[in-house]
Amino acid sequence: MNRDSSSGRLGTSVREANRGCGGFTSRWVAALLLAWLLGVSPAFVVAAGGTVAERLETARDHLQHGRYAEAQGDYESLLTGTIEPVDRREAAIGLSEVFAETGEWELAVSVVREALEANGDDADLWGRLAELQFATGAWAAAKQSVEAAIQRDTDALRARITLAHLHREAGESKDALEQYRWFVRYYNRVQPEDARTLRYVAAGSLEYARWKRVQSIFHFVINTLCPDALKADPQDWRTSLLSGELLLEKYNRPQAEEEFAAALAINPLAAEVHAARGRLALQEGNLDEADEHAAKSLEINPRQLSALLVRAEVELRTDDLTGAVPFIERAEAINRFDQGVLAARAAAHLLEAGLPARDRLQATLAAIPAAGQLSIRDPSKFDQLVLDLASRNPRPGRFLNDLGDFFEARRKYALAEACFTLAVEVMPELSGPHTSLGLTYMRTGRIAEAEATLDEAFKSDPFHVRVSNMRKVLGVLNGYETIRTEHFSIRVDASDAELGAYMAEYLEEVHAELAPVYGYEPPQPTQFEVYSSAKGQTAHQWFSARMTGLPWIQTIGASTGVIVALASPRATDEPYHWGRVLKHEYVHILTLQETDFNMPHWYTEALAVRTEGTLLNEQWQKLLLNRVPAGDVFTLQTVNSGFQRPEGLDDWTMAYCRCQYADFIERHWGEECCSNR
Repeated sequence: MNRDSSSGRLGTSVREANRGCGGFTSRWVAALLLAWLLGVSPAFVVAAGGTVAERLETARDHLQHGRYAEAQGDYESLLTGTIEPVDRREAAIGLSEVFAETGEWELAVSVVREALEANGDDADLWGRLAELQFATGAWAAAKQSVEAAIQRDTDALRARITLAHLHREAGESKDALEQYRWFVRYYNRVQPEDARTLRYVAAGSLEYARWKRVQSIFHFVINTLCPDALKADPQDWRTSLLSGELLLEKYNRPQAEEEFAAALAINPLAAEVHAARGRLALQEGNLDEADEHAAKSLEINPRQLSALLVRAEVELRTDDLTGAVPFIERAEAINRFDQGVLAARAAAHLLEAGLPARDRLQATLAAIPAAGQLSIRDPSKFDQLVLDLASRNPRPGRFLNDLGDFFEARRKYALAEACFTLAVEVMPELSGPHTSLGLTYMRTGRIAEAEATLDEAFKSDPFHVRVSNMRKVLGVLNGYETIRTEHFSIRVDASDAELGAYMAEYLEEVHAELAPVYGYEPPQPTQFEVYSSAKGQTAHQWFSARMTGLPWIQTIGASTGVIVALASPRATDEPYHWGRVLKHEYVHILTLQETDFNMPHWYTEALAVRTEGTLLNEQWQKLLLNRVPAGDVFTLQTVNSGFQRPEGLDDWTMAYCRCQYADFIERHWGEECCSNR
């Protein structure tokens, strides 16, 4: 997004310059003189900081810059004085925002309720109460507050956005869509100019644009509404957060990071922004970075829901149930109905009890379109969670998508597909499940299905970077030649046709050698894809985009456990031993499929390294000489973290080196432990 060069700067404005003693004194004296000359009520000039309007502005400035203690003091001082109802409303809402930003949800609700006791006809106060109630899972109360607000003002923005969300969470998609559309009509009717209103309009309009696939609205929000909001209030960091989260959703990391940085330049203690940066790191699998950002968020606001979910996800990614559960419990204490919270709890239940077979999962998920009216014999904790959710919301698209991501991260593609497929069925308005399903098809080599699904995803979300990149990969792949053998399908560029023929011949030799060792044959020919440079992109960039939808990963070959992709050895900066790579990756195909993807990451790597015949090379030997005397080595309990959470390239290398544990296991417990013979 193009940002005005002045936006996000902490430059010295007139109001900031007047905070000094001399500026404050002259302003105060001038205000007193004006009040005496005009006969203004003493309530207009308050004894500790100028007019009520000026004090509200100062308090707001503190709030926007993360000076929460100062903002709290200013707002509380205003509320103890005699001020006009409209000013009392602004002070009460501002104080509630202070409390919400620091996790004091009960106090945030309390201060709004107190203000309503003095002015029960204020629609904005009722709308603010509804926002807080929705955020904390008090949805029945939120609905009542929404009704109270709209009865008093049909244009109550806070109430309108909350009403739309309530319909969404009840599975009432038609009503939710109509409420999101209301913001588009409101803008066209009113043409608002203040930052807060523009931000609410942007949020509601974006949801409408997502659901109805109106690309012009995406453009308008990014290129008009958000810049206009920042022009109206350059210190409104929430506008930059909204832009950044939209870009995050599209996997546009560079521009999302730019927006988050702009928000933090205004308010370095914006817990929501730190949590969003955690989600950004999670997208790229940077677990330690994600954990750091989420931890920073929780230092500011110990009850920041998104940050708690990031920290839970980091632990779940490494199957650390003990580490994940405390964060899930803290999230549940804030809002136990949130779909992200429910997905995290569902994942914890599944890790505890063991992942189900596809038929068993589908039998449970069938409760969702049945609105919970489905009998499950001896329901597990996971079953009961799904039944309870379905009884409230028969269209929980986010829950299903998050649950599918949980399975996909464990290469449980059949389970992930079941979740994504149902999400598309019950909530076709969401683009996320279409995208996730298409990417799952790509990982399992179902190219025709992937192409159709990703084309549909692109229609609904043409700004999604991974979808766009994967469709380009498909364009390249469809132009490749296919070399078929009994057990393999090799797809190569015409320039690599001779190489592909050699690879096909060699792979049949590898299969003849390894299939008896592991006692397993894949049920269908294994697809190998060899990427060459094309269309201004290197072979490695095409290979990386094939595996992740993004243009860079560390290796030159990789396997999903179903397909194998690699950069052509004829198109890399340095040539490599392609025979070793093919053999290594085929071991992953055999071991992962044979164990239904239940083999630990380190062990499938250990067997692959062992099978390809890699010895302790010079780099590994130097690493061992440095780290063994220092005790900086992985154990069988920690070696997985070298692959999942490496703290630098040395950890990654060390994890591969420590795969020699496979030799240790064989020496002590026999060759059958490292094969199926």
